[in-house]
Amino acid sequence: MQHSTTFEKKELKFATTPEEIQRVYKPNIGHSCFSGTTKANLYGSGDFAIAYIETDGAIKARVVCCPGRKIYYHIYGDACRLQTLLEAAGFKDTGYNSKPWRGLKLLTKHYWPGFYTDFGCYPEPGPNDKEFFVI
Repeated sequence: MQHSTTFEKKELKFATTPEEIQRVYKPNIGHSCFSGTTKANLYGSGDFAIAYIETDGAIKARVVCCPGRKIYYHIYGDACRLQTLLEAAGFKDTGYNSKPWRGLKLLTKHYWPGFYTDFGCYPEPGPNDKEFFVI
């Protein structure tokens, strides 16, 4: 694994629109509750992205991240390779600390009752723009 993560040329990619996010979440990777659904589309607000790697068009790993803050949380799939790429790009794993995620927006039109959050807090309606919920 160390040899392949050092010498393999994998590209760190980012899905940002609801359509791109849906494509990246289509495969069942790990125990992600959003796999195979359109529920992750709520991350298409512009504040979030889904960082991922693929091989021959197949998604091998993915993670919710915030490129503007260089943070991510809970990699699904090939964690070793994706984590190596994220760290090389300056990203940090927030672990269970929800503070770095506060203030980020989710798309209201893709939000659903019972939304589960890994960020330790629940979204609230945006004070100035009803298109978004804010963590």
